[in-house]
Amino acid sequence: MTTPIKDLPAKNAAARPAPTPVKETRADVTDRIAREIIQEEAEYRRSLTERLRAARLKFEAQKAAAAPARKAPAKPRTRKSS
Repeated sequence: MTTPIKDLPAKNAAARPAPTPVKETRADVTDRIAREIIQEEAEYRRSLTERLRAARLKFEAQKAAAAPARKAPAKPRTRKSS
């Protein structure tokens, strides 16, 4: 009787050599580092935007609470025709 093909790798797994780790090339290192820097900058920008937005909203709320109610604007004066 023959063994199903799907079972063969499991039986021969110990006999196979372990795959060698692939060394990271200089281009891969540069790419990885550049992506990390870009990600850090994006996170910093996001946090700065959130802080500034919160400060602006707080300022606008204080300004609205402190400002007295405005009068209705006066109608523009028209010249009398002679």
